[in-house]
Amino acid sequence: VPVLPASGGEAALARAADAPRPVTFVLSRPSARAVALVGAFNRWDPAATPMRRLADGTWTADVALPPGRHAYGFVVDGAQWIADPRLPVERDADFGRDHSMIVVGLP
Repeated sequence: VPVLPASGGEAALARAADAPRPVTFVLSRPSARAVALVGAFNRWDPAATPMRRLADGTWTADVALPPGRHAYGFVVDGAQWIADPRLPVERDADFGRDHSMIVVGLP
């Protein structure tokens, strides 16, 4: 049976399903001088995604992520790596660093 190419509408739906979605990460850490978001999506690089401090001591970062599971955490003041305190901790048997997991769904 020959495989027919997707119609224009089906192809557009497939592209939309794979498109990154905006995700806002939040950490309340009023005493911190700096907070960075780290994760598989930025190669766990503390310099890649610095977070912005709000007046109330909450730190935020907006990142566009494709659908799927994404491991992440926070680096506070350049030294303390922590998982998201709002979510259950995921244990990493390979590297020994606890992290959080977010699932970005389909539209």
